[in-house]
Amino acid sequence: MGFDRLALLVLTALIHALWNFISKKGLDKQVFLWMMMVATSVLFLIPVLVLHESFPAEGWVYIILSGSVTVLYVMLLGGAYQNGDLSAVYPVARGTAPVWTTLIAFVLLGEAIPPIGLAGIALVAVGVFISQLRPRPKEATVTVLTDFLPSLRGKAFWLSIFTGLSIAAYSVVDRVGVRYVPPVTYLYLVFLVAGVLLAPYMLRARGRQVAEEWRAHKLQVAAVAVMSMTAYVMVLYVMRTTMVGYVSAVRESSVIFAALLGTLALRESFGGQKVLGSVVIFAGVILIALA
Repeated sequence: MGFDRLALLVLTALIHALWNFISKKGLDKQVFLWMMMVATSVLFLIPVLVLHESFPAEGWVYIILSGSVTVLYVMLLGGAYQNGDLSAVYPVARGTAPVWTTLIAFVLLGEAIPPIGLAGIALVAVGVFISQLRPRPKEATVTVLTDFLPSLRGKAFWLSIFTGLSIAAYSVVDRVGVRYVPPVTYLYLVFLVAGVLLAPYMLRARGRQVAEEWRAHKLQVAAVAVMSMTAYVMVLYVMRTTMVGYVSAVRESSVIFAALLGTLALRESFGGQKVLGSVVIFAGVILIALA
């Protein structure tokens, strides 16, 4: 991989962490993420129409399926951010996604997990454990495991874990879907489907929050929409000439950026453990990607 492509991938990782950082500052995180998808559908309508290429009807099966899973992703990630820190939620959600993908392939497709992949899964587990630790007073006599229990009892931790599962699920669908539909069109239509599916609930049950979010953060919503689509197009460009495993590995450096943003910009607590845990998670993801 050339330095220019490596730099581009690191930039996409930073952009991904940045738009999650902005989303974390929303009043209602679920509403903010839904509005981001709606904004994407509006802002990129003309470019997608100009670049549109016809695709077989089978492509709609994967678009609708991925859009449905994306609805789940938005609700899980938004709920996690509503209840937990960026520096804890993001690394767990993004870091466990490759683990879920590997396990799904092992269980459903019978794909063997090589030793380097098992080592990567173990490192991700260790990184998650470290990132969730809460230091105890020096005079306490409880065990390290006890430091981990508050996170196990917290809603944000489990929402993060299942967010990772939803990422793995739509990733598996998308790998097949882009065989039928041009990638940029595919992503646009997935966001459009997810936005439409969520619209009745958001407008009827969360109408007040939608109005408040729009008044407070309409520019941020538009910025996140542009950032998310731009980062994805940049990744697609690099994927044309670089092995997918390398691309996936470098992209996940975003877990470190998110931990740093949460710790330094949002001043979230226990920053040292979260950054260290994110580094270990990133190392595990690299091993899984290269396996």
